[in-house]
Amino acid sequence: MGFFTFGEIRTACGGEFNQPGVDPAAMVENVVTDSRLQTKQALFIALEGERFDGHKFLKNALENGAVLLLVNRKKKEFLPEGAAALLVEDTLKAYQDLALFHRNRFPDLKLMALTGSYGKTSTKEILRSIFSKAAGKEHVLATEGNFNNQIGVPCTLLRLTAEHRYAIVEMGTNHFGEIAPLTRCARPQASLIVSIGNCHLEFLRDHDGVAQEKSEIFKAESVEKAVIPHETPQRGILEQAASHAASLSTFGKTSGATVQAIYHGGTLYGSRFELIHTPSGKRISVEWPLSGEHQAVNCAGAAALALEMGINLETIAQGVRDVTLPGARMRRTQHGDSFWINDAYNANPDSMCASLAALAEFADPAKTLLVLGDMGELGTSSQTGHGKVLSRASELFPGSRIIAVGPKMAQAVQNLEAEKGKFLLAGSASEAAGMIKSLIRKGDLVFLKASHSMDLPSLEPSGEEDQENNGMDLKLLLKDLETITGSVTGNTEKKIRHVTMDSRSVKEGSLFCAIRGSIADGHDFLDKAVQNGAVCCVISADSPWQGPEKDFPVIRVTDSYRAWGILCETFMNKPAQSLKLFAVTGTNGKTTVTWLIRSILQTAYPDQKCGLVSTVEYDTASGTPPEESSRTTPDAMELQRLFAKMKEAKCTYAVMEQSSHGLHQFRAGSTRFEGGVFTNLTGDHLDYHGDMEHYYQAKKLLFTHMLREGAPAIVSVDNPGGERLFEELKKEKFNVCGVTLCGNPCADAFVKEIHMTPEGSAFTLTFEGKQLSIHTPLCGRFNICNVAEGLLLAWKTGIPETVLQKAAAEFQAPPGRLEKIFLPHRKAYAFVDYAHTDDALDQVLQTLSELSAGKKIITVFGCGGDRDRTKRPRMARAASVYSSEVILTRDNPRNENPSGIFEDIIQGFPDAYPFRIVEDRKEAIETALESAGEGDIVLIAGKGHEKYQEICGVRNHFDDRETVLQYLQKTMKNKTGEL
Repeated sequence: MGFFTFGEIRTACGGEFNQPGVDPAAMVENVVTDSRLQTKQALFIALEGERFDGHKFLKNALENGAVLLLVNRKKKEFLPEGAAALLVEDTLKAYQDLALFHRNRFPDLKLMALTGSYGKTSTKEILRSIFSKAAGKEHVLATEGNFNNQIGVPCTLLRLTAEHRYAIVEMGTNHFGEIAPLTRCARPQASLIVSIGNCHLEFLRDHDGVAQEKSEIFKAESVEKAVIPHETPQRGILEQAASHAASLSTFGKTSGATVQAIYHGGTLYGSRFELIHTPSGKRISVEWPLSGEHQAVNCAGAAALALEMGINLETIAQGVRDVTLPGARMRRTQHGDSFWINDAYNANPDSMCASLAALAEFADPAKTLLVLGDMGELGTSSQTGHGKVLSRASELFPGSRIIAVGPKMAQAVQNLEAEKGKFLLAGSASEAAGMIKSLIRKGDLVFLKASHSMDLPSLEPSGEEDQENNGMDLKLLLKDLETITGSVTGNTEKKIRHVTMDSRSVKEGSLFCAIRGSIADGHDFLDKAVQNGAVCCVISADSPWQGPEKDFPVIRVTDSYRAWGILCETFMNKPAQSLKLFAVTGTNGKTTVTWLIRSILQTAYPDQKCGLVSTVEYDTASGTPPEESSRTTPDAMELQRLFAKMKEAKCTYAVMEQSSHGLHQFRAGSTRFEGGVFTNLTGDHLDYHGDMEHYYQAKKLLFTHMLREGAPAIVSVDNPGGERLFEELKKEKFNVCGVTLCGNPCADAFVKEIHMTPEGSAFTLTFEGKQLSIHTPLCGRFNICNVAEGLLLAWKTGIPETVLQKAAAEFQAPPGRLEKIFLPHRKAYAFVDYAHTDDALDQVLQTLSELSAGKKIITVFGCGGDRDRTKRPRMARAASVYSSEVILTRDNPRNENPSGIFEDIIQGFPDAYPFRIVEDRKEAIETALESAGEGDIVLIAGKGHEKYQEICGVRNHFDDRETVLQYLQKTMKNKTGEL
């Protein structure tokens, strides 16, 4: 968002200030149109619509941080007393004028605009991918979501920064006169019309009216290059509008087009087509997971525009292959013995017929169930359009079961006298759900298509029960595994009813994935898996195993851990696709940052649910109590089950911790995240990774392999691992932001003016020229860093500053994270913390030393058995620096003898350091509490939230917090003689 002086705003928007004392040199740091989402130093623009009037919320805007109001001069009576305002004739035009002023700040920017009746969003995303491939994603700005209208386009333009080299702006319209002002304020050098069809005819009259309105995108003087569809009957209207452009290109499926798409057919799993640049004769072949000639034509349109902008055909093809289309666009899943294709992101007659034609390429009409719903905004052509779709469906799918959903579809069926017996009528999506349940048969393909308002995506089943009962097509699993598949032998015409990596849980119809683990090698149990009923095995590419017989399917993969993650994700029908996911990794601080991000999202979007996967608990927001976590990042199948529960609970968001084990093993499969945080990197888990380099590379995978393109990455640069990651991601053109408490000059965000007390912390966060004053109940510099990281991620995703401040002020630390318990009888404090690495222990103790005012600190800790032994002496060194006394005790000894663990720890203590060993943890805690005097601090470290102690493979109930409270209760009872 650009900075503006009051004077620049007046220059851009015209009008006059409401009072003589307004300082034209004063600054605004943000421009907003929603009074609920104000930020400090904002310009609030009071827009007016049929159902709202921003002038009624001017007072709210001021209370939330606005310093200047932009209002209609005819409504200045709404102005609060003393408020500074700019008075204009039309606030919407002024908003667009300000966007133009900001756009003109970047004369070297190459801006492309596109519009069309259908295919706009798909083509925009194809263009985004092409230009990101050519220039780096951080240099490309594109319209987000449906921000393509009179308000959305200026909002997009105001996001421009000097870093952007290309901008792709989608423009929508449903009335005459809407494209022209958008084109005026965007000043595109190149414009593209994707299609002319049956959309918004309610106001645009007919196809010629659509063409006339859409063609306004060419009429700005800035437009030098124009791209139009070759086969459209309205081509003459478009060419006339673009006659002043220096060049005109066309695209389509016939040979006369500048860029021709030759479609070679599609399957359930995708399609192949060629792009031919007719002037040069160059051609390139493309395979991607979408079907339909209309999508190949969208690619041709994007390619024609990219070629006009100087991008070569090879780069264009790479961008097309990498594109991910948002929403439900021909998204395929399998539920039991049935396939589902969800194309219900939106609909008009042309897109409906195009999708039906794509489906007809591979679907058997006898095994197809079509669910077709109402289409909106068709005006007087509504019944003609609905009838056209139903007739086309009947023609392409003779004998298919067709459910027409909604009153418009019902009326169209009544008008089809000869054919109306072919259709079943449902008044709503919920009514259609019952009909599908009674009609669906084994092996069916269910197709969903309607306008978004019909809510057809809700009809799609979730969960794994269908697969277990009926099976999933092995070919669907193989398609998602193909990037890591070396070879496939045997008969792949199989149904998979279960997937597992444990030969003991194999049953009839199972796919067994053999993994080389740290304890056992699944390849040693392949024959056992076959004996137990496995019908397919996934194995490492270097395994000599051939299978029990020639027809038995054996899939060799380059990474069996990664294969297992993808198998689980696909088998569970990719539930995470319906969620906006964020992830946090690092050695320490993951839980606090994860819980904070969830808290921010819940504050910003109180009406939307947010799931959580953390070291403490798994919360699917389904109304049931959270589950106690089994590990930081669950096993791949358990993780997908959690995502499925979140989807079923209609969660919009989810936040999760990503451990180095989970990242290295790709437990999330091909799931992609909307943003990620790296907290720090210190010694841990070297028993698994071997050395710090491999540990670092595992953490880095979150950012290089698992973030969505352009997603923000927040990295703390106050440790060598974080600084290295920041520099590497920056060099690789990721959208990375570095944060520092120590003034590291390489950072983008700085934490300053830190004040800490036992009751909490205050600090200032500086980022992109803005300052945000933060107060949090959390103590300690490490927690300030955690809070800053979570706030920055939310800030980078567009959450307003006032929301961030509110969420930080109200946030309470997760259980077992520096959890404070007052000991009234001794006027001392006990703190329970999960610190189980030397760095975490050092940071916690450093914080407590700052709060202890010179009083004694008694530390109780141990180290886990069967885990990284190298950190044990480092833990002792960390404890000895700030502790007056240390009591060593059992942590989770697992299968190790505690005495051996103590021997390793002791090696790190300085000579003559005062430590003692009390093996029983309950006794050790009570001993420490008994030793505390007035003002002293007892730190009980290592287990935090955990409610167990693992000894010889058995988890026995034990809770540090509970032990302290029981001691306190007993002590107070003894002192007073009553509870």
